[in-house]
Amino acid sequence: MTTATNTLLDHLQAQRSQYRYKLPSRPDAGRFIDQLMRLLFPVTQDCKSISQHVEETYQSLHEQLTNLLCPLEKNLSESPAIITEQFFDQLPAIYDNLLFDAHAIADNDPASVGIEEVVAVYPGFYAISVYRIAHELLKLNVPLLPGC
Repeated sequence: MTTATNTLLDHLQAQRSQYRYKLPSRPDAGRFIDQLMRLLFPVTQDCKSISQHVEETYQSLHEQLTNLLCPLEKNLSESPAIITEQFFDQLPAIYDNLLFDAHAIADNDPASVGIEEVVAVYPGFYAISVYRIAHELLKLNVPLLPGC
């Protein structure tokens, strides 16, 4: 290896020791968000199986969130299982707020053809959704979650 390569590898190794968190994977966090959104708003064709298996999907999401929180356990004020339970206790309120947001967007955008369009294709609604989910996790003292 060249001197430049060795220097880079040393630098990378030194930097790794300075990271405060071992985070869950970004793709796993993204899958959780996407599946949660499909559960809450089953308006696209890929939601058919979720709509038919709501309880199984809910349980799967519960397990996914617990697993996402496990790498952060030493930085959490409660266990991942308790935080997951608390998060899902707040899900009805999150859903109501998101439904209100979607209706507000659909009602105030003259180009909108309805709530289904807002939920399925509006990037602003998706951003609001991720914010509301992440905000609830922050209120539960989850320091961060990639993709949220």
